[in-house]
Amino acid sequence: MKIISFEGIEGVGKSTQIKMLDAYLKKNGFSTEVLREPGSTIVGEKIRDILLNSNDELSSEAELLLMFSARAQLIKEKIINSTNDFILFDRFYDASSAYQGYGRGLSLALIENLIEFTKCPIPDITFLLDITVDEGFRRKTNDIKDRIESSGNIFFENVRQGYLDLSKNNNRIKLSDRLYKKRQSLKKIIMDKKLPLEERFKAQQKLSQMPRNSAKTRVMNRCKITGRPHGVYRKLKISRIALRDLGLAGLIPGMTKSSW
Repeated sequence: MKIISFEGIEGVGKSTQIKMLDAYLKKNGFSTEVLREPGSTIVGEKIRDILLNSNDELSSEAELLLMFSARAQLIKEKIINSTNDFILFDRFYDASSAYQGYGRGLSLALIENLIEFTKCPIPDITFLLDITVDEGFRRKTNDIKDRIESSGNIFFENVRQGYLDLSKNNNRIKLSDRLYKKRQSLKKIIMDKKLPLEERFKAQQKLSQMPRNSAKTRVMNRCKITGRPHGVYRKLKISRIALRDLGLAGLIPGMTKSSW
């Protein structure tokens, strides 16, 4: 079974592309199932109605947990025992990082823990469709906005940036892992002063011709709490601002504020 997910902000064209791919796969003899999030189960559709159509004000934390409740039910009912060749997702767990993480400002570390807790399978491939926020809503001018769609342009600009950051870093991580051994072997040749200068020079040329993003140092470090790319402690995986806030809140044993 292969899992393919489609991600992007509102009006980007995910549903259209999924329909086209679904028709193509079925035409070629593959069995498929199209799933949407939240939804695609009895429980999931009820949660979807609460998330999108509720007149009650939901907290960001409640929104996140409802999303993962629907997702957990979907995984149990539709994925674990699926016999289909392909499952096509209209959004999957990347959407939680983009919408509730970058959009609502919730902890990315918490979202990663929920992804692990609900045992979300990793898609074999994810297609991120990208357009500007204004263009996305221009395409949906005739549609009635649901609760999330009514969150405003700033919210969706943050969501879009979240998707772009996730896509960029995920691509780099895969690339760096795939080419890591090759880079290390070339560096070993370059640093070996016992080898002929010509051989070391050729190794240097090969290294310089490899993709820039194949270097581990090109993977951007981001704070697991705030998503900030600056001032991040690599060992702690959080930014200095998050560390300060946790320390002031008394959540880090042994850390106290010092005044000079």
